[in-house]
Amino acid sequence: MTRRLDSTRPGAAASLLWAALVAVLAPAATLAAALAAALAAAPGLARDAASITPTTRDAVVLRLEPRLVRASPGLTAREQADRLQYQHRFAEAEALLDDWLTTHPQDDAARLERARLRVAQGRARAALADCARAAAGLDALAATGCRAEALGALGAVAPARAMLEAALLRAGAAAPATQRSWAQGIAAELAMRDRDRVAAERWHRAALASAGPAHYPRIAYAEFLLAQGRAREVLALLADAPEDASVMRLRRRALESRS
Repeated sequence: MTRRLDSTRPGAAASLLWAALVAVLAPAATLAAALAAALAAAPGLARDAASITPTTRDAVVLRLEPRLVRASPGLTAREQADRLQYQHRFAEAEALLDDWLTTHPQDDAARLERARLRVAQGRARAALADCARAAAGLDALAATGCRAEALGALGAVAPARAMLEAALLRAGAAAPATQRSWAQGIAAELAMRDRDRVAAERWHRAALASAGPAHYPRIAYAEFLLAQGRAREVLALLADAPEDASVMRLRRRALESRS
C-alpha cells in the first residue's frame, strides 16, 4: 500500500522530494524534473521547498538514484568520480577514471585522483605509478602529496612525511587553499602513523583552517578527536556540519562514548 504524504506537515517537502526521486528510474531523468513533479504533487509545497538545502538535495540524489551521478552531463569525469568517492564507492569511481584516461591520457589531475582511489583500495604501488606518470604535469605540492600518500601506504612513513612537510613549507600560502588543505590532511595522517599526535593535530587544524568548513578536513579531524577520547570536541566541531552518513555516524559514536 502506498503511504499518502501530507503536504501540510513539516518536512513534507523533503519527503515528497525523496518519493519523487525514488520513482525516477529513466536514464534521462534529472533532479529538476523530479523536483518539479514533487512540487506539482501537493498544493502549498513550494513554500516548504526552500527548506531543502543543496547539501540535502545532493545527498538524496547520491543515495537514492546513483544512476543520476553518471547520467549528469554537466559533471566532468573527475567530478563524478569525486561524488562516487564521497559515497566510498571507490571501485566505481576508479572504473570511471579508467575509461576517461583511456581517451584523455594527458589529464594529470584525473590521474592524481585515480592514484588516491588506488591508495584507498590498498593498491599503493599502482598509485605510485600514477603519481610518477602525472608528476610532470602537476605542481610541486600536488606531485609530492601524491607520492607521499602512496609511499606512506607502502610503509615508508618517515621519509614520506619528511618530503611532504618540506613541500608544504616551500609552498606556504602561495598554494591554492584547497590543494594546501589536501596536502595538510595527508601530513596529518602521516604524522599520526609516525606516532606524533601533536604534529597530527597541528596538521588537522591547518587543513581545516585552509579549507574553511569543507567536509573532508572536518570529518578527518573529528575522527582524530574521537580516537583521542575527545567526544565533546567532536560534537562541537560537527554542530553545524551538513547532515550526511559520516557526520551522523561520528555524532552517534561521540554520544555513545559519553554515556
